Amino acid sequence: MATNEEIVNSRIIGYIEPLGNNARVTVIGYKNPDGEYVVLEASKAKRVFFPDGKVFAGKFQFEREDNPIKPYSFIEFSVITSPKSADFDGDEYILNYHDNSKKCIQKSFIQIESLKYQTSLESGFLTQDEIFTCINKNELNDISGYFFFKYGNYLYGLFKYEANTETVRPATGKESKAYEIDDETYKSKCFKINQKEYYLGSTKEIPFKQIGLIDCMDDKQLGDWFKGVLKSMIDSEAILSISKETLQNFSTHYKETNDEIDEIRLERIKGKIDSLKFTYNEIKELLISDSPLTKTLKETVLEMKSEYRAEWAKDLENDKKTIEKELEKLVTNKKKLNDEYTSLESKFKAKEEALSKSISEYEEKNNILKNNHDSMIEEMKIMLSINHSGTSNEIIPIEPISFVAEGKCYTELDENEGYSYSSLLQKNVELEKIPDSVKEQFNQESELFKYQACFIPNIAWAYLYAKAIRNSKLYVIHVEHDWLHFNDFINNGLKQALKDCYEEETINHIIVFDSINLTQPECGLKPLLDNIAGYSFIIPNINKSLPNNLKIFATILPFDGQNKIGLPLSKKSFNKWGQISNPTDLVCLNKNFMNCENTKGYFEPKDLTTETNALDNQDNHGYFAE
Repeated sequence: MATNEEIVNSRIIGYIEPLGNNARVTVIGYKNPDGEYVVLEASKAKRVFFPDGKVFAGKFQFEREDNPIKPYSFIEFSVITSPKSADFDGDEYILNYHDNSKKCIQKSFIQIESLKYQTSLESGFLTQDEIFTCINKNELNDISGYFFFKYGNYLYGLFKYEANTETVRPATGKESKAYEIDDETYKSKCFKINQKEYYLGSTKEIPFKQIGLIDCMDDKQLGDWFKGVLKSMIDSEAILSISKETLQNFSTHYKETNDEIDEIRLERIKGKIDSLKFTYNEIKELLISDSPLTKTLKETVLEMKSEYRAEWAKDLENDKKTIEKELEKLVTNKKKLNDEYTSLESKFKAKEEALSKSISEYEEKNNILKNNHDSMIEEMKIMLSINHSGTSNEIIPIEPISFVAEGKCYTELDENEGYSYSSLLQKNVELEKIPDSVKEQFNQESELFKYQACFIPNIAWAYLYAKAIRNSKLYVIHVEHDWLHFNDFINNGLKQALKDCYEEETINHIIVFDSINLTQPECGLKPLLDNIAGYSFIIPNINKSLPNNLKIFATILPFDGQNKIGLPLSKKSFNKWGQISNPTDLVCLNKNFMNCENTKGYFEPKDLTTETNALDNQDNHGYFAE
């Protein structure tokens, strides 16, 4: 669509808005000779439909019997070149009223709704509750009712909102599709107007690459589907007992199917088996059909009845004989009972002695663990394999403490206002309110800024650091004694903090492992320690390297003397960690600490350069066992 003739002979797509007694149409796209809708970028629309990418519609009358078009709607129309005598001569083209074969008609296009979160989608399904938190029912009802969901670089759909029942369903079937967006195709088929996005292409052949399916069954539909699967199953033994455990075992067995959507639904049904109810007629239907399943089921039930009867009779007979023997013994052989009592007493004493020996052995091992650091690690690994077969996958949310970026960034202050690195830090942290031992640390050459990971006396030091640099988020992870796996740290704040680091690259992130020696970090935290030491490059479960906008601090509990609580740490496991002051150099914060007055500036991550994997050449300041 380049020449005036091509423009006049094309069907134009636009968004019409009232303009006094007239109207004006913002051009969105056009229909090509093949009948396909093509989006026209705003810059190109302005060149073709000079000067603003709009078409003038003089004396346009909305919502008449012969013209039912509503204001602020999409229309399809043709144009003619604007004559010099037009009432409004600012636009190159005006709407064509004269050609009835090219009548202006109202159009509906597929709306694209933003998905606010991606929770169940990660498991391959969307619930009705999640859908209704993301849509505007009134808007959808005003247009076609059809819409896509958009999340990141993905589209999900097509969906249909039905106003009469106030429900949302897939356009076809009970599942929807997931598409990966590429920028070129998206620009040619989708447009944005008034902060809303729309799809302009065909719904029969979606131009985006399909990457999967999304289940959209509600709970009732899911239950009915699963009952149908049970009816068609060949392995009858799996449904002899309609119980939670049996159904879960069946779900795992039946997952051998190659059907993607069936796998998603079977995973969903595992969490809803408690609420799944079978009526008498449904169970009866399973038993009265003529299928091979029914025959096998009945035969199995009969066999089990016979086995149960024989087993019960045998048990009853054994019980009867036992009772008779016991009665005979009670009546006729009191001495034998006394002998048996003596024998039992002897066995009890033997077990008591064995138990005392076991306690002594345990105490001996415990003393060895207290006196031998390496033996402690090995013993904990053994206990882990025996007593801690798995860790919880529950992710505990953690709320960071934020110090917002106010004023100017350090580079601007340094260039224009003469602020040095140290002076800005000292200004922000309000050094006159803290001890001298802390003041000397707030300079560029201090270990506090030199190392990416440092031991600090207590959490207050981390608060001071975060306040000094501003533009920061502080995550405090309180370590528990039973954190023996990496997932224990991941699920209790570490994963969330790292994820925020990657997503917010211009913000400083600080993690504090409070009381890190309450457990043995060489076990559960080893993957992170290896990254800090430079032994490894990728963090497990995160699959990324250690971010540059991250600072790591750790505090310890006393590990020797009468008041020892924590476990001793080995310096060789933390040879790339710095040490600030000593563990007894504690700082207290006043109640007005979070007030940040007279803020002059802040630091960006690029300003806080650290020596990655710098070797700690300091002596032991009391953080490690000698």
